[in-house]
Amino acid sequence: MDAAFVAYDQENLPPKTVGKYSHRDPDGRLYQLDNLINPNSNRPNLTYEFLGVTKVWRWTKDRMQTAYEAGLVVQPSPGRVPRLKRYLDERAACHCLTSGRTSHLSTHRQPSALATQPRSRWR
Repeated sequence: MDAAFVAYDQENLPPKTVGKYSHRDPDGRLYQLDNLINPNSNRPNLTYEFLGVTKVWRWTKDRMQTAYEAGLVVQPSPGRVPRLKRYLDERAACHCLTSGRTSHLSTHRQPSALATQPRSRWR
Protein backbone atom coordinates (compact mmCIF):
# COMPACT_ATOMS: atom_id res chain seq x y z
CA MET A 1 0.00 0.00 0.00
CA ASP A 2 1.09 3.53 -0.68
CA ALA A 3 1.50 5.79 2.31
CA ALA A 4 0.99 9.51 2.69
CA PHE A 5 1.81 11.85 5.53
CA VAL A 6 -0.68 14.51 6.51
CA ALA A 7 -0.89 17.00 9.36
CA TYR A 8 -2.70 15.93 12.50
CA ASP A 9 -6.35 16.90 12.73
CA GLN A 10 -6.32 18.85 16.01
CA GLU A 11 -9.96 17.94 16.63
CA ASN A 12 -9.23 14.19 16.36
CA LEU A 13 -5.87 13.55 18.04
CA PRO A 14 -4.73 10.23 19.46
CA PRO A 15 -4.80 10.19 23.30
CA LYS A 16 -1.00 9.92 23.53
CA THR A 17 -0.56 13.05 21.41
CA VAL A 18 -3.16 14.95 23.45
CA GLY A 19 -1.20 14.07 26.59
CA LYS A 20 2.10 15.30 25.17
CA TYR A 21 0.83 18.49 23.55
CA SER A 22 -1.20 19.77 26.50
CA HIS A 23 -0.47 23.50 26.15
CA ARG A 24 -2.24 25.89 23.78
CA ASP A 25 -1.07 29.32 22.59
CA PRO A 26 -3.59 32.18 22.37
CA ASP A 27 -3.70 31.56 18.61
CA GLY A 28 -4.84 27.97 19.25
CA ARG A 29 -1.60 26.17 18.37
CA LEU A 30 -0.82 23.12 20.53
CA TYR A 31 2.65 22.72 22.00
CA GLN A 32 4.64 20.81 24.57
CA LEU A 33 7.41 22.13 26.79
CA ASP A 34 10.73 20.48 26.06
CA ASN A 35 14.12 20.31 27.74
CA LEU A 36 16.84 22.84 26.85
CA ILE A 37 19.54 21.37 29.12
CA ASN A 38 22.54 19.79 27.43
CA PRO A 39 22.98 16.10 28.30
CA ASN A 40 26.77 16.62 28.21
CA SER A 41 27.68 18.46 31.40
CA ASN A 42 31.25 19.06 30.20
CA ARG A 43 30.50 21.98 27.83
CA PRO A 44 32.05 25.13 29.33
CA ASN A 45 31.17 27.17 26.23
CA LEU A 46 27.47 26.33 26.77
CA THR A 47 27.45 27.02 30.51
CA TYR A 48 25.89 30.40 31.24
CA GLU A 49 23.07 32.15 33.09
CA PHE A 50 19.78 32.59 31.26
CA LEU A 51 16.71 34.12 32.91
CA GLY A 52 18.40 33.72 36.30
CA VAL A 53 19.21 30.02 35.85
CA THR A 54 22.76 28.78 35.29
CA LYS A 55 22.94 25.47 33.44
CA VAL A 56 24.77 23.74 30.60
CA TRP A 57 22.40 24.58 27.75
CA ARG A 58 21.88 22.87 24.38
CA TRP A 59 22.28 26.15 22.47
CA THR A 60 24.65 29.08 22.51
CA LYS A 61 23.56 32.13 24.47
CA ASP A 62 22.87 34.06 21.23
CA ARG A 63 20.65 31.31 19.85
CA MET A 64 18.83 30.97 23.18
CA GLN A 65 18.19 34.73 23.27
CA THR A 66 16.90 34.68 19.67
CA ALA A 67 14.51 31.84 20.48
CA TYR A 68 13.36 33.64 23.64
CA GLU A 69 12.65 36.84 21.71
CA ALA A 70 10.70 34.79 19.14
CA GLY A 71 8.53 33.36 21.96
CA LEU A 72 9.89 29.82 21.61
CA VAL A 73 11.58 29.73 25.01
CA VAL A 74 9.42 30.27 28.09
CA GLN A 75 10.04 30.24 31.81
CA PRO A 76 7.11 28.52 33.57
CA SER A 77 7.63 30.70 36.66
CA PRO A 78 10.44 32.88 38.07
CA GLY A 79 13.48 30.83 39.04
CA ARG A 80 12.38 27.73 37.14
CA VAL A 81 14.35 26.27 34.24
CA PRO A 82 13.35 27.78 30.87
CA ARG A 83 11.73 25.38 28.42
CA LEU A 84 11.34 25.15 24.65
CA LYS A 85 7.91 25.28 23.01
CA ARG A 86 7.58 22.43 20.48
CA TYR A 87 4.53 22.97 18.31
CA LEU A 88 2.51 20.03 17.06
CA ASP A 89 1.88 21.64 13.67
CA GLU A 90 5.63 22.10 13.06
CA ARG A 91 6.78 18.73 14.31
CA ALA A 92 4.53 15.91 13.52
CA ALA A 93 2.54 14.31 10.76
CA CYS A 94 0.20 11.38 10.80
CA HIS A 95 1.09 8.29 8.77
CA CYS A 96 -2.03 7.54 6.77
CA LEU A 97 -2.51 4.58 4.47
CA THR A 98 -4.24 5.24 1.16
CA SER A 99 -6.85 2.63 2.04
CA GLY A 100 -8.26 5.17 4.50
CA ARG A 101 -6.95 3.47 7.64
CA THR A 102 -4.80 5.67 9.83
CA SER A 103 -1.88 4.67 11.97
CA HIS A 104 -0.56 7.17 14.51
CA LEU A 105 2.46 5.02 15.27
CA SER A 106 4.77 6.87 12.94
CA THR A 107 5.54 10.56 13.28
CA HIS A 108 7.93 12.56 11.19
CA ARG A 109 9.51 15.87 12.09
CA GLN A 110 9.00 18.91 9.96
CA PRO A 111 11.74 21.53 10.35
CA SER A 112 11.04 24.75 12.18
CA ALA A 113 13.00 27.92 11.45
CA LEU A 114 15.40 27.32 14.35
CA ALA A 115 15.79 23.62 13.55
CA THR A 116 17.50 24.52 10.29
CA GLN A 117 20.30 26.32 12.16
CA PRO A 118 23.42 24.34 13.04
CA ARG A 119 23.21 22.74 16.46
CA SER A 120 25.72 23.82 19.05
CA ARG A 121 27.41 20.41 19.18
CA TRP A 122 28.45 20.81 15.53
CA ARG A 123 30.15 24.14 16.08
